[in-house]
Amino acid sequence: MFMTTMGIAVCISFLTGTISLVEGLHASTSQFSNAFEHGLIAVYDGNVLSQSIIESSTVDYINCEYAACTVVKTKIELGNESIETYAISIYDPFNLLDLNGAELTMNDILIGKQLKAEMENKNITVSDGMNITLAKDDKEVILQVRGIHQNTLFSDDWIFVSKNVVTQLNPQMQSAYSFLLLSENNIDIIHQLEEEGYTTQSLVSITKFLELGIYQIENQLYFVVLTSAIIIILLVYSILNIEIECSIADIKILKYMGASQKLVLSIFLLQTVFISLLGGVIGVAIGFIAANALVSFTPLIGFHSMILPQASISSISLPIFVGIISGIIGGFIPAYKASTIDVKAEGR
Repeated sequence: MFMTTMGIAVCISFLTGTISLVEGLHASTSQFSNAFEHGLIAVYDGNVLSQSIIESSTVDYINCEYAACTVVKTKIELGNESIETYAISIYDPFNLLDLNGAELTMNDILIGKQLKAEMENKNITVSDGMNITLAKDDKEVILQVRGIHQNTLFSDDWIFVSKNVVTQLNPQMQSAYSFLLLSENNIDIIHQLEEEGYTTQSLVSITKFLELGIYQIENQLYFVVLTSAIIIILLVYSILNIEIECSIADIKILKYMGASQKLVLSIFLLQTVFISLLGGVIGVAIGFIAANALVSFTPLIGFHSMILPQASISSISLPIFVGIISGIIGGFIPAYKASTIDVKAEGR
């Protein structure tokens, strides 16, 4: 019985963890999509946004609301170790992005939440007012932490700095930006920039692509549910068959004492429900612990996850429901065989 319960728990934990991660991915994507609900167009030079250079003279004649972003790849020096990241400065004169203080002055810095977690995994405590050294090639800049940022516009393992800092690390960006963000309503200006050879990319189309991927993953959940159900059915069927074979003498005694076929069937089905329910509850708990542990430890291997496992009604009830129904299906045939054992013929 113990091995059966734990076998069911393993199947349910896998199902629970998968559902909670998919729902977390869906929530993160929805949040990301909401940030661009007004429709923004990224304008950059070439095919790689992070390597793009747009001269400030281009920005001067843009007669519409815009935000100009400058990005530089850098390293955070941590004694004998370093962490690679991207530093971004934002010039948003029309408050198009509504980033609430992401435009910094002088030597302030905002650390991304995921980057903060990675630094703390290296035993570096991040707090307001501490000094951080950024390095690129032979250039270094010492900055002071002003806070932690977590937003859906830019990655949480990036850092926000002032334009002055970016140009110190990369003097080439002194009078240039990496990319521009415009409202998609500025069709004429966007077409003009495209004619001049700039690449334009709808951020809404990016989020739609992500959402399509989520829907495809959600469709694959049916396969995960079916696989888990089949394993549980076979597991319960096999174990209950063995248990009934070992309990034939007890079943005969119940029959001799007047137990009906319905009573014997109910006893074994109730046992199946109890085992499945217990395994389901244990599996749900293990599944959530495993999913959260997986997300928490991804920074240790250099991967930053934006997914937060979701504990919803569906991620809890569906695995338990699948476990109970599968257990009943798997246990019905052995239970029925036990209830139909004919002790009268043997008695005669």
